[in-house]
Amino acid sequence: REDPVDVLISKDGKKLSLIKVTDHSELSMKGGKDRPPLFPKPLGIVKVVAPLDQTREVIKAVETAGYVQPIDVDPRPGTNQMEIEQRRVTFENFRSELQSLINRINEYIVKPKKKLDVPGTEKGATEFVREILDNEGKRLKDLINEKEIHEKRISELKDLKRLLIQFRNLGLETNLLTYQEKYTRIFVGSIFKDQLESLNSYLLEITDGRYVLINNNPKKADKSGNVEFLAIVFAEDAESVEIRLKELNYEPIKLPEDRNLSSKLEISDVNLEIKEEEEKIAELDSEETGIIQKEASENGYKLLAALEVCNIELQRIEVEFKMRRTKNTSVMWGWIPPDKFDQFKSLVTTFTGGTAVLEFKETFDTKYMPSYTEDKPKKFFPPVRGLVSSFGTPSTKEIDPYGFVGVLFILFFAIMFGDVGHGFLLMVIGLWARNKKKKMDEIPTDGFGVYLYGGAELMVWMGLASMIAGLFLGSLFGDETILQESELLKGLFGWSWDFFYKTVKVEEKGKIVEKIERDYLNFLIFSFAVGGATILLGLFLKVYQQINYRHSNAELYATLSLISLYLSGILALLTQSPIFLALIGLGVIGVLFFEGRAHGFDGAMEGVDHILALLSNTFSFGRLLAMNTVHFVLAFLPYLFFDLFGGTHTVNHEPGHWVENVVESGSLPFWIISALIGAVIVLIVEVVFSTLQALRLTWVEFFGKFYKGEGVPFEPIKVQRTLTIE
Repeated sequence: REDPVDVLISKDGKKLSLIKVTDHSELSMKGGKDRPPLFPKPLGIVKVVAPLDQTREVIKAVETAGYVQPIDVDPRPGTNQMEIEQRRVTFENFRSELQSLINRINEYIVKPKKKLDVPGTEKGATEFVREILDNEGKRLKDLINEKEIHEKRISELKDLKRLLIQFRNLGLETNLLTYQEKYTRIFVGSIFKDQLESLNSYLLEITDGRYVLINNNPKKADKSGNVEFLAIVFAEDAESVEIRLKELNYEPIKLPEDRNLSSKLEISDVNLEIKEEEEKIAELDSEETGIIQKEASENGYKLLAALEVCNIELQRIEVEFKMRRTKNTSVMWGWIPPDKFDQFKSLVTTFTGGTAVLEFKETFDTKYMPSYTEDKPKKFFPPVRGLVSSFGTPSTKEIDPYGFVGVLFILFFAIMFGDVGHGFLLMVIGLWARNKKKKMDEIPTDGFGVYLYGGAELMVWMGLASMIAGLFLGSLFGDETILQESELLKGLFGWSWDFFYKTVKVEEKGKIVEKIERDYLNFLIFSFAVGGATILLGLFLKVYQQINYRHSNAELYATLSLISLYLSGILALLTQSPIFLALIGLGVIGVLFFEGRAHGFDGAMEGVDHILALLSNTFSFGRLLAMNTVHFVLAFLPYLFFDLFGGTHTVNHEPGHWVENVVESGSLPFWIISALIGAVIVLIVEVVFSTLQALRLTWVEFFGKFYKGEGVPFEPIKVQRTLTIE
């Protein structure tokens, strides 16, 4: 193999042989200093051995630390497995009961009055939850159970009513339903209509023709394709018929459980009882509303606190299941950052009173290790991690693209959304949401609030970048002429006017005037240039990744050939030199050759795909121009409509005359209204469009060059307490 190294093979201290081995797939994990930059950080292993009665204290130390992920390494159940399982079932039942009650009060505002004290023992936590359920939740539970009884009764009565209608249509006596089952058995229900004939044949065979099968319309089925039937057989055949019906997915129609049907065999009687039951439910609904409002305002926070305790205890039990447990001891293994060894040892010693023994190991095989990604800056850039993890977690052998995504995503968005006014409004919304989020007890987990508050910090950067892009593009609330009059901006960014816009001379009212127009060709060239730089960045990151981790040298050479091919194509386009055309051909040969050497015939086919992807990915960046144009059109339309139908002069593409034509003509109020309408449209529509397109360019065109996201996230155990104190 390539670049062989000496490996000594030995057994029990006795030398066996010296062989040559090449393996580029792994790097040693001796510590943070030896870990290549940009890759996920290394993790160590901690082993905690403690007396069995200190298991809960070890788990509390893990929760308090917030940087340890327990590992399930021993498949053997512990000696107290059944006892732990029973505890888990207890808290799961509590959680289910609490969740059903909380779902009833969710529509009302629940304000925490104070944090509730919870005993530190599991027994104390159990009593805490049970007491809240028995007191605050009892009346609501009783009410819900009573309603369910009435709802079940209505369902049974409606089934009976449907049967009575069917009997009447068939001309049958409804007292069939009251037959004693000493000698006969009645089956009432539905099966798939194509199985009705099969059922008839089976009944004929099994009962020797001693049966009754009634169906009023075998061709008419419900939405699921089922037809209803009634079958009467002798008692001795009932068991065989029941087995066959189960095979045919028979769905029985449930009759009232009291089976006292003699007084309800008229449809009018059934309708009367249904009405009575519905009135009872209406009364209970009214009563429930009052109780719910009271519970929500007075005790709702207690139910939420009990649910919080249940979730924490269930998390602790899950950790306990991962620990190896003997009659006297418990052993926990966990992933931990190496720089936290001493701190965690101190925590465990404090919690267990020095009864636990800890062992640490810093070197470990990377293929079993989760990816420890530490984001900086943490305070103002956290939403970017969500953009990366939505695609996938970097493996231990992949570059963490967090920092690159933070820059590229914002850059792509800013180009598509570039406008000084709209960017400023977006930044203000982001700052407002960020400030409000700091005051919130809990960030929304669903709905629009997830994106508004969860992405507040990122929104600030997106707005600021859009303002800067708007300066270069000369756009203010969709009007692309105002900034042209600023001498300061002309001095700072004068090149931008000549690149993204062009001046044209047109005749208006007998005189020649100069107006500006968008230069779409130059903007398209700029878009492709951004795309080319992004693709090259992704390829160079892949080279850096392969220098550290690769299957073989051929993979590295294939990527270098791809870069050479792409650069040659760009230079050939710019210079039209035959030399670069020849280099393109060599690049194609190099890619196919080295990919084939690394992965065989399939690799050569992948090489063809990589070459074609370079072209398609570059063209894909044309969406920068497309989305910027959509943004401009949406913002520009209100000005245009006012000019066409209101006789105003809000639209002006003659640089140097904006004040004269808009302000002095009295059209400024209409301009302001147009700017506001355009801003509302753009902020609602274009923010979403540009965000999605920026994500697509990041995930496909950039990630596609080096990133797969096949890692396992590092998920340390943490406790989130907002309503309770232990």
